[in-house]
Amino acid sequence: MKKLVGFSANYLPPSRDRRFYVGKALHYGEGKMMTWAKKRGILPTILPVHENLEIAEDYAEQLSAIVLTGGTDIDPQLYGKQRQNEYHRSRDDWEIALIKAFAKAKKPVFGICRGMQLINVCYGG
Repeated sequence: MKKLVGFSANYLPPSRDRRFYVGKALHYGEGKMMTWAKKRGILPTILPVHENLEIAEDYAEQLSAIVLTGGTDIDPQLYGKQRQNEYHRSRDDWEIALIKAFAKAKKPVFGICRGMQLINVCYGG
């Protein structure tokens, strides 16, 4: 039986500057990562950013593991620094909720680049 594994979505806020999906938020996954997972018997599912953080526990109950993917910088306010650019705090908050929910469920959490950094921030680093 294949394992159902969640992959955190990259997020682009609504924009009028795009050719397609003008004015819409985009939640997406990197294609090669999904192909890699499928070739290894994993059923990857992309987890969009949620504002309702409690839903993270539902994902932790249903999925075998989670992969926190790369992407934009983490909001420096999460580790006590000042902001210098715009950040996607909603993604940071959502993924921290996922980390905590999967840890509580004693299920694997794997971080790639940004994801590994966010795990560190979540635990006080």
